[in-house]
Amino acid sequence: MSLVESDIGTIAPDWKVMPLKDLAEKPQYGLTTKAAKSGDIRFLRITDIIDQGVNWSTVPVCSTPKKKIAHILSTPQRAIEAQERIIQTTTELKMALMHQPFTKGLRHEPQKQTEIGPVPESWEVAELVSLLREPLRNGHSAKVTTDEDGIRTLTLTAVTQRDFSMENTKVTCADPHRVRDMWLRSGDIFIERANTADYFGLAALYEGPEDFAIFPDLLIRVRVDTERTRPKVLIEWLLAERCRRYYKKNARSTAGNFPKIDQGTVEKTLVPERIVRAEGSRQRDDRQRCVAAL
Repeated sequence: MSLVESDIGTIAPDWKVMPLKDLAEKPQYGLTTKAAKSGDIRFLRITDIIDQGVNWSTVPVCSTPKKKIAHILSTPQRAIEAQERIIQTTTELKMALMHQPFTKGLRHEPQKQTEIGPVPESWEVAELVSLLREPLRNGHSAKVTTDEDGIRTLTLTAVTQRDFSMENTKVTCADPHRVRDMWLRSGDIFIERANTADYFGLAALYEGPEDFAIFPDLLIRVRVDTERTRPKVLIEWLLAERCRRYYKKNARSTAGNFPKIDQGTVEKTLVPERIVRAEGSRQRDDRQRCVAAL
């Protein structure tokens, strides 16, 4: 882009110089000797009003402000949308990779038809409720606080992005006694019980330190019996396309028309049990290698 000279120095070609009074009824901001620079282009900065004086007669103004403002405001939104598309694509790719192990097994054995479609002949199908070591649990949501004694709480983004980092938490004024049984434990699985159509029903496995945070009301916690179910494999089934279709089919609308599932729906989730059952060291090693390769 070529630059042009003006009374106040070099500016972009689609900008012009005009009196500040033409922009506002009461002048508030302008250029000073300490105005910030971006290369050779000087620009306005709100905090640059100082007692060294301001030249109110010449102010750089974009000749097409609406277009520029719209572009500036839309840039963060486009970045957010791009990030969401990446997350969605990654999730779909992983679902596709897990399709074969859940239909043909790890040893390509014969298949049989079940309520959830074809599965390896040696597998069984069970409701998720039969694999739990304790009942499902919704979390708790409270107002955000700046109090240093507040309770760190996950956001939905932690599950959507499968990222349980500090960035995906907030500090709330939750009652410590009320949430004493909601602290995260390694091996906990969380399912989004309400969100937009693309994200409700998504699940993520937590494998971090204990007592890092609690979880909010829109998440359902799943704690499984590790003698029957391996969380690292179960989480892949919960993200598989067949399971996602089940949640979409059984969802109901909430205020704001967001789809929602409840604990009853999650409990009745059909799971190919044999893939997660303890079968011997060789089979366990095969499954662990399969999960590690994803």
